[in-house]
Amino acid sequence: DFHGEENQQWEVAPIFTRYGDQSYMTLRADHSGKVLAIPTRSYEEHVRVLQQGDGSEPAQQWILEYGGDNAFYVRNRWSTQCLEPTDDGL
Repeated sequence: DFHGEENQQWEVAPIFTRYGDQSYMTLRADHSGKVLAIPTRSYEEHVRVLQQGDGSEPAQQWILEYGGDNAFYVRNRWSTQCLEPTDDGL
């Protein structure tokens, strides 16, 4: 449930690069100042994401893809996998 606390708030900011696709963004946690990232540039499925870095690496960059019915997929640039909720509450 959302309680409005800093650890539940994220800044979504576009990545500006000189060349290439400009549609990627970072997801920065308000409470830590770190971005959401795939650990150690993993391609493994169902890997836990971390808060680390400044968004300069592809494993720390994300794109929102419209999934229909006002829903979006959040896809990682490095692994091309989407975020998914866990059943363990973490």
